[in-house]
Amino acid sequence: MQNLFYGLSLQDVRSIAYELAVRNGVKHPFSDQRKLAGIDRAKSFMVRYPEFTLRKPEATSISRLTDFNKVQVKIFLDLLHTKMETKKYAPKQIFNIDESGITTVQTPGKILSHKGVKQVGRVVSAERGITTTVVCAMSADGFYVPPMFVFKRKIVNDRLMKQCPPGSIAFPSVSGWIDCNLFVRYLKHFIKWVKPNDSNPVLLIIDGHSSHKSIEAVELARKHHVTMLTIPPHTSHRLQPLDLTFFQTLGH
Repeated sequence: MQNLFYGLSLQDVRSIAYELAVRNGVKHPFSDQRKLAGIDRAKSFMVRYPEFTLRKPEATSISRLTDFNKVQVKIFLDLLHTKMETKKYAPKQIFNIDESGITTVQTPGKILSHKGVKQVGRVVSAERGITTTVVCAMSADGFYVPPMFVFKRKIVNDRLMKQCPPGSIAFPSVSGWIDCNLFVRYLKHFIKWVKPNDSNPVLLIIDGHSSHKSIEAVELARKHHVTMLTIPPHTSHRLQPLDLTFFQTLGH
């Protein structure tokens, strides 16, 4: 997990510091309401680990152009090669997890119209939809883990899961997006279906989203023989397997 914590914001560092203090029973002056360590602690961390530095992220489109480079990709591929050589993972043991937002209002495709007409309408359920996050995992040999749905609401109605893939799970979220707690819940769901163990370890390739970076997730993965490897920041458009295959098709 050498590159698991790259790309964190200072806020993320403070959150993890708080989580570590609580989980290890360390007496601390941190705010239990905000669940964050103080800004001074985060700065002290930066001093102790000079290999890290704070950088203002550029716009995503520019970042994707600059971060997808030979150096970054080589670091990832070297790590991947090392893991493959150490554990000799078979295709059935290599998984990718990815999330995607699905809106209730799809963009209409092109339709025939008379020339000269300035505006052409097509009926949709609403002009602005609600986004539901779907989390999927698939192995290199095609084994598909039932998805997790994250609905933007306080309570999940059972009717929302009607005709969903068998084995699917669902959770509510005020924002409609996945967070650290929901990712841990999904990881438990993933482990239940994949059943990794000492003789059947799993290599899990994920992106660097902050929801994937919690102490609880790391400990859960280690306990169940799951090695998590993150792709470099801003390279999912080229290196994320599900993003380039399954979700790309789903978007059409």
